[in-house]
Amino acid sequence: MAPAGRIRISNLLFQIIVEFLVVKNYTLAAIFFTTLTILLAEPNTSLISQPDHLIRAGFFDILIGSVIGAVGGWMLFHERIHYFTKKQIVLTKALMRKNAKHS
Repeated sequence: MAPAGRIRISNLLFQIIVEFLVVKNYTLAAIFFTTLTILLAEPNTSLISQPDHLIRAGFFDILIGSVIGAVGGWMLFHERIHYFTKKQIVLTKALMRKNAKHS
């Protein structure tokens, strides 16, 4: 079977799997609709001839997104950052009130 035919069959299978899973288990379905989206968004000859480039790019996209999410989560739940942020907001509000009175 030609590579384009395999991609079409993969798209069909992923769509069927997503339709069945999305109602019962969205997390599991996310694996399939993410893959389906990549296959639909990159329909060019390089995908057919060299799919490892797409897989590598997707892996690094996921890795970078995970690192950004982990850093963001750490910042959200780190108490020292919360303390300094609240302190800075209070100081900024006080400075803004002081500047508004002098204007």
